[in-house]
Amino acid sequence: MKKLLLALTIGLISTATLAGDKISLKESLQKKFPATPITSATFVKGIPGLVELVVAKNRILYTNESGDKIIVGHIYDPRTNVDLTQTRINDLTRVDFSKLPFKDSFTVTKGKGTREFAVFTDPECPFCHKLDNELQKLTDYKMHVFMFPLSIHPGSKALSKQIWCSNNKGKAFESWMEKGTKPSSGKCDASAIDRNVKFGMVNGISGTPAIIGKNGIVNSGWLPAKRLDSFLNQTSAPKLSKKK
Repeated sequence: MKKLLLALTIGLISTATLAGDKISLKESLQKKFPATPITSATFVKGIPGLVELVVAKNRILYTNESGDKIIVGHIYDPRTNVDLTQTRINDLTRVDFSKLPFKDSFTVTKGKGTREFAVFTDPECPFCHKLDNELQKLTDYKMHVFMFPLSIHPGSKALSKQIWCSNNKGKAFESWMEKGTKPSSGKCDASAIDRNVKFGMVNGISGTPAIIGKNGIVNSGWLPAKRLDSFLNQTSAPKLSKKK
């Protein structure tokens, strides 16, 4: 299937002349797709004539230089079994872990806490609850929790505030996520929640859960325990690559 997708991708494009710089290429294709703001347009190395378009929210599409075909999907290298498109998305969405606003989060630690990560979560998000179920199967992590209520969940902001204003935020969060026990109503300065939403939107986080490894890689969505365990192992090193 992966080989077929790559072959299909190559077959759909026409051989294009690599004339012109990146700016003129972007401007030319923007005229072709006026309703789609294009962040960048660059030729894909190793596939003559194929152009990568980075559009809103760091989505990637492919086209040819003339812009008369659009390809939606991922490119795989069958020799290495690497998802080249996902690798590129990881680079585009990578954040500087050290610059996360930790003062607006709380921490949940399990075991020695040697594997550190952050999560932007919504207490009413069903996928966030799935993530919590999988986290219960792991034995070693340090999780920085950023409350990130989504507007599609009407009661989420109030619940986020209740958790944030609890004497023990981590315990209140886990009790709700694992047992459905609502925290007692408390009053405090919960402006951190609004700041989290603003930070997330500025940095391309629009859904939950968003898991951020210590090396800055962002995983959008929940992961089953084995994949989550692998993700934490792979992202534990605090090495940050610059976006290109």
